[in-house]
Amino acid sequence: MSRKKRQRPKDVKLGLPPGSAVYVGQPREGGVHVRAFCYDPQGVREYSHPDLADLPKLVAAGRVVWVDCDGVHDVALVRELCERFGVHPLAMEDVLNTQGRTKLDVFDGGIVLIALDMVTAEGQPPEAVTEHVSFLLGEGFVLSFQEGRSGDLFDPVRQRIRGGTGKIRTMGPDYLVHALVDAVVDGYLAVVAVLEDRIDASELEALDVTIQDLPQRVYALKTELGAMRRAVLPLREAIVRMQRGEVPHVGRAVEPYLRDLSDHVAQVLDIVESDRERLNGVVELHLALQTRRMNDVMKVLTIVATIFIPLSWIAGIYGMNFDYMPELRVWWAYPATLASMVAAALGMLGWFKYKDWI
Repeated sequence: MSRKKRQRPKDVKLGLPPGSAVYVGQPREGGVHVRAFCYDPQGVREYSHPDLADLPKLVAAGRVVWVDCDGVHDVALVRELCERFGVHPLAMEDVLNTQGRTKLDVFDGGIVLIALDMVTAEGQPPEAVTEHVSFLLGEGFVLSFQEGRSGDLFDPVRQRIRGGTGKIRTMGPDYLVHALVDAVVDGYLAVVAVLEDRIDASELEALDVTIQDLPQRVYALKTELGAMRRAVLPLREAIVRMQRGEVPHVGRAVEPYLRDLSDHVAQVLDIVESDRERLNGVVELHLALQTRRMNDVMKVLTIVATIFIPLSWIAGIYGMNFDYMPELRVWWAYPATLASMVAAALGMLGWFKYKDWI
């Protein structure tokens, strides 16, 4: 699995005033798919491609309206939908900016913006796909905007609304936002689990000193974990703000669920920090084993070179061109010289063994 790095688009907002409705992100084809859920404890009505003008009329006491948009590249549609619900232009600007950071903002009229990155593992082998998601929480409604067309993480929430399971149809829009953010955090845990499998494999590969590209792959893993940390850390601060009652439309009934969500976010952060330390250990172990292997090779070469020093000395003496060298005239000179060389080599090996150098 490898994280898809999004390219930075050309800055089309240069010189424009704040609140300008401009799409910032990768070019996308096709239209924006809009669906709406209108529910209360008695039942639910689902609308596919609804008339945007009719959606605000669905908001009523005791009823929750969730408008889910797959895609934000249609600026005119996003602008119209936001204007229908009285969304501040600055919040609309953040929705259209798919390169924005994770944050929580409260705008005039009490509308709350929660922007974060949704990460899923897709394909075979699994590959991390990052998608920017924004939620707008208002009185009786939630607007959700996804960067692309993958809403897989929200399917369990939709099924709970349709089936009336759990508390979702008996709670307000604040609980719906909690459920959607919780689905995103569950996606983080799934991706972290895939990354941990890759880290486990890297730890085994660290013992194989013949693998040359392990440090590069470990660096890529650390980059993915760093991106995950940058996405999750601000989310923890946003959840803390909601727990403290600093965010409009978030009631006390949701506080226990927000505490549970905060625990899940803390769990993701703990795993990410632990995995980063594990990767540091993988690189250190791999480099230490490579250094040890190099030292072993150098020791063998040094021993061989050291043994040949006296042999070269003997060969050098008898290689000199002197007339008066008595050993050159006798029959036993050659075997005696070879024997002395072998004895010198064996003696040095015995000495190295005695000193525990080999």
